[in-house]
This record gives sequence, structure tokens and C-alpha cells, in this order.
Amino acid sequence: MSISEADQSLWMDSLSMVSRLFANFKLSVLAGMPLLPNVLERVSQLGAQLLQDQWQELQQTAGDLELMLGYEWREEALRLLLEGLVLLCSDPWLLYSGSAEFRQSARQALARTLGPLYVEFVRTRPSMARLEEMYYTAQGVELEEVREEISAVDLEEEMASLAHLGRLDLLASLQCLATKFQQDIIPALQSLWEGSSNMEVSPQSSGLLEESRLATMYIGHLLTDENEGETPVIPELIVASCEQHAGTTDAIVGAIQTLQQFAHFQATKIAQHPSDPRLSPLLAKEFLWFWNRWAPAYVLPVDYGYVAGTHGNHLSVTKSWTNAEKVQETVSFIITLCLHYHCHWPQERQVQEHASLLLHAMAKRCRPMRLAMVGSP
Repeated sequence: MSISEADQSLWMDSLSMVSRLFANFKLSVLAGMPLLPNVLERVSQLGAQLLQDQWQELQQTAGDLELMLGYEWREEALRLLLEGLVLLCSDPWLLYSGSAEFRQSARQALARTLGPLYVEFVRTRPSMARLEEMYYTAQGVELEEVREEISAVDLEEEMASLAHLGRLDLLASLQCLATKFQQDIIPALQSLWEGSSNMEVSPQSSGLLEESRLATMYIGHLLTDENEGETPVIPELIVASCEQHAGTTDAIVGAIQTLQQFAHFQATKIAQHPSDPRLSPLLAKEFLWFWNRWAPAYVLPVDYGYVAGTHGNHLSVTKSWTNAEKVQETVSFIITLCLHYHCHWPQERQVQEHASLLLHAMAKRCRPMRLAMVGSP
């Protein structure tokens, strides 16, 4: 959709005002405004429209960002939009105010309006990354190191912000990601890794690997928070969602099993063909990044009582990786994965570093974790 400079300016001013509104007024105040649902609905629709316009124009340019006329202003508009929404969705009022029923009702109201925007990001961003990577590979173009680092930081910040939206309706967000993995990514990668003996990285395979990497990052940010320098814990909103919605814990367990199977399949192929570049050390590094954030938080988790106050019930995700058999199974998988990377890719420095960091993070977690690590076959 072509937008004039005057309309672009109007959109940016409107988003700036909405962002300031969310920054200056707590959700407890905004919730009393009759127009708030309409404002949120319009913001969500605008975000979805911006993403669709980005995707459509990128398809028209065959993945060349430099030819996109509206790319930069749309990205800035999306940044402003998320800046305001993350303030709204991370408001402690959603976790600590009123009764449990009241908090659940407030989250559900936000989820109905903002949940579809998270799904739109999940559908659009990895597809855009795939097309961009296909273009760069076909043209033999490599991004400048500084530009690549800036892009990576921007992507991390966006995903961290989006996680606040995705956790409002955690079950729907996980189902969206599971569909992408199970219907699109994993079958395509299995075909790639089990297919032709030609080990050349084609534009299509390069794009697929980049899409897989981003999808893994989306799950990581949705289920975990940055924990550097802190004791890793399961995010409170995730615990609350699992205790209030039957099936959410099962969806989390299913997502972890999918990633385990995905990583295991890659590791098996690495053992058979360690020199095949299509197996992607960059994807392996993303797997290790995920397990480094997830395992110390979810396996033998710290129990601070959590906000819902019913963390002892059987639905709680805090109970999913606590019994001895499940702990040993998960720890053994991670150690085996790290050994595969260490033994078959000793030349991949970043993979080696991330594997070591993962093992160190788990060993620091607690004595039962260390015993499970030592007891791994």
C-alpha cells in the first residue's frame, strides 16, 4: 500500500501519542477509559497492516530491501507501536491487582485484541527473513559486520517486546508456532538434509535455515526471559496461564519435545556428514541459545510461590520437569547434544562457546542438576 509522506507523518504522530499515553498512564487508569478497546483494536489492525505491506513489497522486490520504498518508515512505525504495547502488557497490574478472576479477565480482554498481532508477526517476520536470505545468497552479497550486528540487536529487542503480547494468549501463540514448525519448517528441513547429496547451500536452503533460526528464537523469547546475572525462573505470566488454561502446559511440553526432536535430527546428521554446510552451525548456535535460557529455568525450577498462589496444582508448568526420570531424560539429551557439537564441529568456535556456556549454566543451577549431569549416560 502506497502512503504519501503526509500520511506517513500522520501515522507516526498518532503512534507517538498512543505510546506516550501508555507510558504516562497505568493500565489501572486506562482500563476505565471507554475508548481503550477501540484504541487497542485500531493499533492492532495498524500493526498487522504494516507487516502485510512490508511482506508484499518485499515479495515485489524479490527480497531486496534496498528497493523497498516504504521499508524504513514502516519499521519505525512498528517500533513505536511495540514500544507502547509492551508498556501496557507488562504492567504489574495484570499480575498483582484484584482477584485472580479479575486479572484473568483483564488479560483475556487484551489477548482478544492484541493476540492476533503476535500471530501476524510470527507468520510474517520469518517469511521475510527467508526471502531476504534467499536474495543475499543468490546475489553473493554479505552484510557489513556492523550492519549485521545492528540488525541482530533490533531483532532481539523486537522479539523480547513481542513476548509480552504472545503471553497474553500463550496457548494460541504456541499453537501458531507449532503449526509453523510441524507443517512448514521441519518437513522442509528433513527433505533438505535427507535429499540430494549435493552439499552446496542454495538460495532456497539458505532461506529455509534462516526461517528456522528465527522461529526458534520466537519460541525462546516467548517462553523465557533474559536471565544473565540472575537466577533463571519461569516467567510469572506463563505460570499463571498454565494454571488458568487447561492445555497450556501440554502445549509448552509439546513445543519443547518438537525442538528436542528437531535438534536431535540435526545432531544425527552432523555425526554422519560433519562437513555439510547445509546443517548450519548458525542454527546449532540458536538451539544452544534456546536451551541455555530454557533449561536452567524450567528443569528443577525455583519456586517463589508465583503470583497465582496455586503453583502446587497438577496443571502447573513448574511440575513438568521435576520428577527424577524427566529431569534425567532432559539433562541427558542436552549433554548428548553438546557432545555431538563438541566432537563433530570442533572448528566452529561460536558453537563450541555456546555449548560450553550451556553446560556451565546448568551446572551452576543447583546440586540436583549437577547430580543429573554426572549421572547422564
